[in-house]
Amino acid sequence: MKKTEKFDTVMPLIKERFEKGESFVFKPNGVSMLPFIKGGETSVEIEKYEGGAGMFDIVFYVREDGKHVMHRIVKMYKIAKMYTNSFGVCGDNQWWIEEVKEEQIFAIARKVSGRRLPGSWLYLHTLPLRRFVIHVIQYLKKHMRGEKK
Repeated sequence: MKKTEKFDTVMPLIKERFEKGESFVFKPNGVSMLPFIKGGETSVEIEKYEGGAGMFDIVFYVREDGKHVMHRIVKMYKIAKMYTNSFGVCGDNQWWIEEVKEEQIFAIARKVSGRRLPGSWLYLHTLPLRRFVIHVIQYLKKHMRGEKK
């Protein structure tokens, strides 16, 4: 997928691949999943979502305004024992959690840059700390640049 290409233009191709039981590989844009996924550089393999997402999975969903978004599950909202109908999702480079209904999810990431997604306890449980460190570094860089001018 070209950097300037709108995601809506490739959705028919994705749906076609999913109907055949195939996955789809592309390079997403944006900065919300930094540092794990670099917009326009990191390739992500997605497959059709058929339920069963868990904590820290990366899911692709459609917001109510029609925008396609890829974020990580950081909370699971349970209605009844063993039944989940919505998730709290957040980009690795963001602070706020967005609630997403399971019906909004259409794909789940299985590989990033050809590698299976990390299941590392250390990686997954240090997300909040890493987000904080990234924001502190960005803040310092911004103010250091301002002082030099």
